[in-house]
Amino acid sequence: MAKKLLLVDDEENVLRALERIFVPAGYQVFAATGGEAALAILINEKVDLVISDMRMPGMDGHQFLKQVRSLYPTTMRAILSGFAEGKDVINCLRDGSARMYILKPWDNAKLLAEVEKLLHLGELFSRRQLLEVFNNLRDLPTVPELYSRVSALIENESGVEEIAHVVEQDQTVAAKLLQVANSVYYNMSTGSVRQAIVYMGLTNLKTVVLGLTVLKQLDGMHGGFFSKDVLWDHADRVNRMTHTIFERCLGRAMKDSEATAGLLHDIGRILLLKDYAQPYAGVSRSVFQNKATTFRDTERSLMGISHDEVGGFLLNWWSLPHPIVEAAMFHHDPLNAAVLNREVVAAVHVADYFAWKQKKAFVMPKLEPVALELLGTDLATCEGLLL
Repeated sequence: MAKKLLLVDDEENVLRALERIFVPAGYQVFAATGGEAALAILINEKVDLVISDMRMPGMDGHQFLKQVRSLYPTTMRAILSGFAEGKDVINCLRDGSARMYILKPWDNAKLLAEVEKLLHLGELFSRRQLLEVFNNLRDLPTVPELYSRVSALIENESGVEEIAHVVEQDQTVAAKLLQVANSVYYNMSTGSVRQAIVYMGLTNLKTVVLGLTVLKQLDGMHGGFFSKDVLWDHADRVNRMTHTIFERCLGRAMKDSEATAGLLHDIGRILLLKDYAQPYAGVSRSVFQNKATTFRDTERSLMGISHDEVGGFLLNWWSLPHPIVEAAMFHHDPLNAAVLNREVVAAVHVADYFAWKQKKAFVMPKLEPVALELLGTDLATCEGLLL
């Protein structure tokens, strides 16, 4: 069955140009000249991907895609803009309203390829085993309350003092937030939550709070090798190493929408430990009895699903920025054809390997040599940088 695309732009010549790309490629295409008309189409048509212009009269692209995200969370979303680093585009990517942006003027072949990747990712999220995991949960995971409160304050442009006050009400999260702020990749020294927030930025604050509040779900639980402290330590190491790889190998700092990809890459494991404790205990036993395998391969063999797939699905459901979703979904499969943010995913993949190696883990994940090549580095260089 042909995939369905909804194109939204107030300029009809742009809509016609896009139709000339997608219709011959076999897509079923719907077109609308504004957000209201597009929402009317979505009432009657189950669309796989929405591509919307940013600047439109009345309801702009960001406002429209936020509504699509709320009403149709499984529909993929992309923004069309002539300003790659414009504030509106960045905000649209930060809050997950759009999964990617398409820069005007576009390259037809590249546009088709990136749309295919997004749709392929949607198909991966629709795997029967993955949906069964979420259907069988005691409660469908919702965004933690503290994260929701912080996000709402940021969206309403509240002051840093008010945001800091809310964070400080959870002493565990506040303490860990200061630990992150004082770590190597922020390189600051402070005991002030307010100062930490100012320095790390609001986007990173949201993601750090999310990671910490999700980890709190393991309080009082015995996760075997994967205790709460072990998972936090690993996530923190991976995040720091990912920043080091970007700065030393790629020669650039990570963008706000990428900066905490390492911190949430293993979030799926937390969900499995919490709601599938007995089956996951069987995974751990099997891995330690047969150290020639990996946790991911054993998860798939015994449970039909892996922690990276669960994490990617969950973060996509929560509308986290796409690089963070991809890092969770593909950190063990960085060469997957669906990956859009290849450098981010490759860096988290490499950092994950070296973080476990630094801790002298009994069972190591596989390291893809091509990921090192993609980052312009090699094994010896990474050992010197990260160990």
